[in-house]
Amino acid sequence: MDEENNDKNVQSKLRSVHMNIFWFIVIILTTIIISVVITAIAISNNQERAVNVGTDTRTEFAKLYSVYDTLNEDYYEDVDSDALIESSIRGMVEGLDDPYSEYMNIDETGDFEESITGDFEGIGAEVMMEGSKIIISSPMKGSPADRPALSPVIRFSLLTVNHLKA
Repeated sequence: MDEENNDKNVQSKLRSVHMNIFWFIVIILTTIIISVVITAIAISNNQERAVNVGTDTRTEFAKLYSVYDTLNEDYYEDVDSDALIESSIRGMVEGLDDPYSEYMNIDETGDFEESITGDFEGIGAEVMMEGSKIIISSPMKGSPADRPALSPVIRFSLLTVNHLKA
């Protein structure tokens, strides 16, 4: 009799475990389906906004996001979103008022890299203007300008067109 009770208890516990696993799986699948449906509805209704779509929510960007969203939604013509982003980035870099800082997009970067590849010829020195004179400010090691005859103190006068004609 005790064995029968033990068998019934074991079977009851196994059914209980199977039922618990079943309901766990049902709850997980239901949650996934509801999430997918809500996301699909939000995307189809164009409710995604720059502020809400996986972006940094720092307060410094609140104005930027607000203007971006307003232009995309309310401007009287269609807006090129990529052009807005490009001009925003350019404006930020120009706002530094630093002649040595410049933003280049992917195309400009490719053009720049292409222009600096290849062979360079010259005396191998950085030069500076001092009035109408050119000064070798720092010769590059191992270059022709690194020779003792072209020390940084040598100054070259600029020739004007009139001097060349004479």
